[in-house]
Amino acid sequence: MIALGGIIASIALAGPTWTFQPQPAYQAQAERVIVIDISNSMNATDVRPSRLARARFELLDLLKHYQDGQTALIAYGAEPFVVSPLNRDAKTIAEQVPQLITELLPVDCPKRTDLALAAAGRLLAQAGSHNGQIILLTDGLSQPAASLAAAQHLHQQGYRISVIGFGSTGGAPVPKAGGGFQESGADQIHLSRLDISGLRSLATAGGGIYTTASAGDNDLKALDTIGNAHPIRGGRQSDTQAG
Repeated sequence: MIALGGIIASIALAGPTWTFQPQPAYQAQAERVIVIDISNSMNATDVRPSRLARARFELLDLLKHYQDGQTALIAYGAEPFVVSPLNRDAKTIAEQVPQLITELLPVDCPKRTDLALAAAGRLLAQAGSHNGQIILLTDGLSQPAASLAAAQHLHQQGYRISVIGFGSTGGAPVPKAGGGFQESGADQIHLSRLDISGLRSLATAGGGIYTTASAGDNDLKALDTIGNAHPIRGGRQSDTQAG
């Protein structure tokens, strides 16, 4: 018995110990840039109260919907401007949404979606993102070829571009700042129509989806299908260590 007790004591003294080893922790770090069109055509009222007002509502819904990762916001007309760079503070971005009006634009020129997409790509690249998402809120393209080329280039870099369209195919007049409506010549009032075909082609070129804005959450669900299609590509390994 004495010998057996000595063996047990020896094993206890020399036995294995357990310690916590650092292991890599994976944290979703999705990056997305929301790009909103605030050009004159977005003031058409074929959707109430206007296309731009509905786009702002949609933007607020997007900010509430995406709680993970970082979000940036770009507004554009003839040229883009960064409302907010990539950050995790969606509440601060949301506070700036009511101020997104056409009067912010310096000149009344054709919208340049291609420049806005390029600006979104630069924000993602500066953040080190290789697979971020761009969500475009607009009613159409004034320079389709340039916009499609920009979308294809961004998709080749690993980014996905999805589009939410605002307006109707029947169209509506575009109000002018001084009153009245824009004309297309010969005293004919110009009707601005939702360009579903062009916007769908843009989304296809960008590897994303197109959806028309709806009163429910179907558009948000549609966007989620893109995020869930490649869950691994949606995040990067964090430097955090878990014990």
